[in-house]
Amino acid sequence: MMVNLRIYQQQAKIAASQQNADIIVFPEDGVYGMYMNDQHEIVYPYLELIPDPTKLQSNPCNNPSTLPDTEVQQVLSCIAKENKLFVVANIGDKVPCNQNDTKCPGTGHYQYNTNVVYDPQGTLVARYHKYNLFGEYQFDRPEHADIAHPAIDLITKHNVTNIAFPTAWMDAAPFFNSIQFHSAFAAAHGINYLAANIHYPQSRFHGSGIYTPEGAATYYYNTTVGSEGRLLVKEIPGVNEAKTLSLPFKQPASGPTPSQQGRNFVAVISKNKSNFVRLTGRSGRAVVCHNNLCCHASYKTNGTSVQSGHGSNGPGNEYFALGAFDGLRRSRINYYIQICIILRCYDNGTTPTCNDKVNLPVKIDMLNFEMSGNFSTPYIYPEILLQKEGDFGLASYLNRWSYADGRMTSDNKYMHPLAVATLFGRCYDRDDE
Repeated sequence: MMVNLRIYQQQAKIAASQQNADIIVFPEDGVYGMYMNDQHEIVYPYLELIPDPTKLQSNPCNNPSTLPDTEVQQVLSCIAKENKLFVVANIGDKVPCNQNDTKCPGTGHYQYNTNVVYDPQGTLVARYHKYNLFGEYQFDRPEHADIAHPAIDLITKHNVTNIAFPTAWMDAAPFFNSIQFHSAFAAAHGINYLAANIHYPQSRFHGSGIYTPEGAATYYYNTTVGSEGRLLVKEIPGVNEAKTLSLPFKQPASGPTPSQQGRNFVAVISKNKSNFVRLTGRSGRAVVCHNNLCCHASYKTNGTSVQSGHGSNGPGNEYFALGAFDGLRRSRINYYIQICIILRCYDNGTTPTCNDKVNLPVKIDMLNFEMSGNFSTPYIYPEILLQKEGDFGLASYLNRWSYADGRMTSDNKYMHPLAVATLFGRCYDRDDE
């Protein structure tokens, strides 16, 4: 633990003295490490009593004796004070149970995954108990959300436009890659989003960035096992008002004419059976539907996609497909999504395989395309993910592609092959279905 805090001290000093940073955000699980098990008591010895800053002003650097056993808080407070920085970090809070609480854990305390913020004087100014846990059995879920549930309320109801996000984000293909989703979230809402992800590539935890309404100001994505994390610093303008979202223009739900129709098939994408239509020819239009969602695309590629077993490529040939999914994604947490996706597929002669993995050099690549759908939610996150040598990367938003009114438009060929393009719709009000 102290090794990690020394790294925090070193990086904060570099950010402040050499890069003139005003705020530094450290990742989730960055102090204690990751506990990939279901043992509730294993983390308890590392937790501290974290005061509510609305009730008690705490500056552990100046007054270390205010609360007992606050070693971590003292270090974080002093990092903020010594470097004149706002420090955002993730630690663990232990909250004593009420005497009459029959649900109290055996330790006599509730254990909360907690974000803290210290101002440049070292004073604790914010504390947040994580509400939406994801397989974090060592922590308890608070009875009530501290601020808002879901987090989207912060933007739409409170006009929070600059968000610090400590996270332990595990990539999940093909539309939950960290840099892919976090950049889309910032672009869709027109906000600044500082996403600090823990770097643990052997378990698919990687990808941090500073994202703005105009795209990624800077990001780091390295999947190599044994690679090190990286300090990201960028000066960006503040945002005063989030983008107002509304339902997109409703596309007609009818399918294409026979001349536009490719071969339809079903493929499992992110554990869900999704409907797909093959994009045939060098250019064309396509429609595919799933439940109440119909996805439309027009496209132009640099080559001809051929049916498996026909033509020189034979089984194993490569092509793009347009996919649709409308329904509840069942996982550790059930949530309702609507997806329109252009994905690279491979035909092995029997069953099509569609994913974001790109075999380099590519046989076929996308030159330009347009994609839209008749979404029933305004919360649509536009994602473009490219395949660079060895790792994924982002395309320059607004310069190379754009999104407005539920429509993604890409007018230019990218510098790297397209891995996946997605319009990711979240129906927050339907998560309990």
